[in-house]
Amino acid sequence: MFNLRKVYNPSLPFIHADKSAKVLLTTICFGLTGFTQELLLEDCLTTKQSNAGIKAKKMDGGRFTEKGWISEDPRGYLRIELTEALPFEGMLEIELDAFHWAEASASSGKDRKIHFINLFSNRLGDHHFEDGGTAEDAIITLRMGSDEEGLPRYGDTFKVLWASKGAKRAGGSDYHERQARLNEPYEWSTNPVFKVFWSRKNQTIRVLVDDKEFIELPWKNQVEPFRYIFLARAGDFYSLQGVYFKNLKIFSLE
Repeated sequence: MFNLRKVYNPSLPFIHADKSAKVLLTTICFGLTGFTQELLLEDCLTTKQSNAGIKAKKMDGGRFTEKGWISEDPRGYLRIELTEALPFEGMLEIELDAFHWAEASASSGKDRKIHFINLFSNRLGDHHFEDGGTAEDAIITLRMGSDEEGLPRYGDTFKVLWASKGAKRAGGSDYHERQARLNEPYEWSTNPVFKVFWSRKNQTIRVLVDDKEFIELPWKNQVEPFRYIFLARAGDFYSLQGVYFKNLKIFSLE
């Protein structure tokens, strides 16, 4: 086993081991000490073949390339079903390439909502109770998109839609939506790395882009673990087209 000890600081990049190694880090995460970060799986998303930890990849309106997976249809998506449910403390990391913020925001047309990075406990990947969601669903979605003029819907940032327990309009659901807000304008790189943390123990989720924290939100009631990842699109929304999704990694934080 490859072992490496460090104090976790969200403003610093992670230290990654060789692809064949298992990463185990002693960290301070979510304000708590004593967490270990373990690499559960990684996949470069260049082929339909699944790496260890991934049960199946299902896609529509896209293709795998040597640069990663890309959507080429307004309804294109990639669904990744994991072999085992994820722990209640964890992190998803995904890199985007050929990502130009203004163009990407309008990649499926004007006045569109694009759910481009999604974690679900429910295989249907839908936010709504009336469309197959349940009262126990766990959901984290990053939404971008365009306004009626084709400009970025949320300026230079995105919105997070989340529920630690319960799809939207389910009884007792804690579903919410909130726009990430920064104190200064943000200039997007063409290959940003997104990191989504969740912790039932610390009752919070956090979203970082290129190790800059965009938002922290409450996460208090999770009962169903995540098992499905949707990229480019989820539910009855639109797709992030023309952008490569690559270098998916999932970590546990125990």
